[in-house]
Amino acid sequence: SFGYWSATLMVVSMKLLKLKEIVLAFQSGVASKDIAMSVARFNRLSLLALMIYTLKDAADRDRLSGTTFIQLNYLCALVLGIVGFLGGGVMTPLGGANVAFAAFFAANGLSSYFKKSVL
Repeated sequence: SFGYWSATLMVVSMKLLKLKEIVLAFQSGVASKDIAMSVARFNRLSLLALMIYTLKDAADRDRLSGTTFIQLNYLCALVLGIVGFLGGGVMTPLGGANVAFAAFFAANGLSSYFKKSVL
């Protein structure tokens, strides 16, 4: 559950940074097209944070072997892997953290899948 909680805090921190970027863009009179793209990114981060928090709750209740949670683990791994490699690169601290969490989600998804297939 600690891994899920840490990932949630990281994504919420990314959301706050994006929100700050949106507010500064409004104040400086940036084109509405650019603001709309930032708002769309903020919304994607919000969805990701909700998915990760849902996985944290499932982990607390020992329900990660459900098909939905296995698929959510894979989806979070995919999204964080893409963000890590394309967003900042693996060599940056945030990019490295994203890739590490992607590996964490993928490993948990595989672990839950094999637990489910054995049962």
